[in-house]
Amino acid sequence: GLDRVGGSMGQVVDNGIALRSQMVADMMHDSLRADVYGALHAGAGATGQQKKKLREEAKGHGVLLISSIDDAARAVGDPQIRGLLTRVRPQLENYVAISEQMVALALVDYVGAMDRLPHFVETFERLEQEMEQIADAIQGDSARSRRAGNGAVQFSRTVIVAVCLLAAALLL
Repeated sequence: GLDRVGGSMGQVVDNGIALRSQMVADMMHDSLRADVYGALHAGAGATGQQKKKLREEAKGHGVLLISSIDDAARAVGDPQIRGLLTRVRPQLENYVAISEQMVALALVDYVGAMDRLPHFVETFERLEQEMEQIADAIQGDSARSRRAGNGAVQFSRTVIVAVCLLAAALLL
């Protein structure tokens, strides 16, 4: 009984870590989109320092996106969820590369970047749906673990009460 409670609560904690990492990845997914739009706004007229900052921010957001997905995959216990995280990683790597390319292009060729923007937006939106499905899967697994832990607690209570009643009956 208590071992089941401990296992369930450990799984909830691991899923919490995974969900937090997935949420950071989701924020970086959004940050890269903002980086692209920021570069489009700045355009070729940006100073050298501004261009450098925009490229560095996109690079940093991409690195954090990938490392956060990797952290989530390491933390989650459910093999199906780990599979979802593993399968989305190459798509995220592609999105990071496209984002960095879009930032670089927007800073030298606004028209060329605008021509490629629909593909970028499509990639963003497709990943947005997949990231949401992953978050839902992690939350669902946490809820199942919590219910299993609650069931184990109830079973343990029942056993304790039954043992106490049996002991009391034997003493009388």
